[in-house]
Amino acid sequence: MSTFYHGKSEAEVAEFKKKIQGWVVSLLSKDRFKNLQFFIGENMAEGRGEGQVAIVEFRDEEDGEHPYLMLVKEALIEEKC
Repeated sequence: MSTFYHGKSEAEVAEFKKKIQGWVVSLLSKDRFKNLQFFIGENMAEGRGEGQVAIVEFRDEEDGEHPYLMLVKEALIEEKC
């Protein structure tokens, strides 16, 4: 996330922190947390490299249970292939 802060104004950073805090608190609610799975890359598991945690939430819908992948958009780095 530290790369997100580069080139951003203090107001933009403060707004991001406010929004991300609310999102994390909502994930930690007892009823929601039990439906989450967390995934990290191999390098992160070994303590090498950077990355973010991918969060998968299973939600019940009319036609069954569906997985939703959640990542922090501001932490993604665009690469051209």
